[in-house]
Amino acid sequence: MRCVRWRPERNSVSLENPGHESDTVETQKARSYCSRVLQRQPTAFHANIQSCTPCHLEHRGRTARPTEMDHATLARIGLRQLEKSSKDARTQAVQIKNWLEQTNHVALSGAKLQRDERALNCVTCHQTKDRHVGLFGSDCSQCHTTDKWTITEFRHPSAASQSCAQCHQAPPSHYMEQFHMVSMRVAGQEHADVRQCFLCHQTTSWNDIKGVGWYKHP
Repeated sequence: MRCVRWRPERNSVSLENPGHESDTVETQKARSYCSRVLQRQPTAFHANIQSCTPCHLEHRGRTARPTEMDHATLARIGLRQLEKSSKDARTQAVQIKNWLEQTNHVALSGAKLQRDERALNCVTCHQTKDRHVGLFGSDCSQCHTTDKWTITEFRHPSAASQSCAQCHQAPPSHYMEQFHMVSMRVAGQEHADVRQCFLCHQTTSWNDIKGVGWYKHP
């Protein structure tokens, strides 16, 4: 992999060749940064990406970010790489393209995604950011789009609902003695079960405790 290094003084990016004998201290820092990028799940795909310019744009002024995430472009790059790989990979690429073509005008669960974006497997980059802790499965596109995580159409169930545990996972502290010694006593619910979120919490915020108000454990 060649490391992309942003040069603010030139308003452009440069490609560094790791391991070259003429490496400067600045280049070595760039390589160190690259190694950190490859260790993070959301950016590890850079190890196999050979196309930089579709996402890393130049000459946009000093205030603009030099990176623009384009999921459709990423999907097309991935398909091109599959086509250049092993026989099995090429077969997989053909299957994906055929599926995209067949479902192009079909209202799938991920209908808000662009055509090529449907080929992406969201969890390969975003699994470590899953706030649902796996409770909703791994197909993020059933609810989310690629431009933002928030869902405009989402409406939280009634505050009188008692089915919180269907969507929410209690924090680790609720499975420790702290839950019995502190949390239950603060809320005045000393016989509450971990899955009975509604006994202590409001739907406005997890820290909004019924009968207590805003409370945050020290």
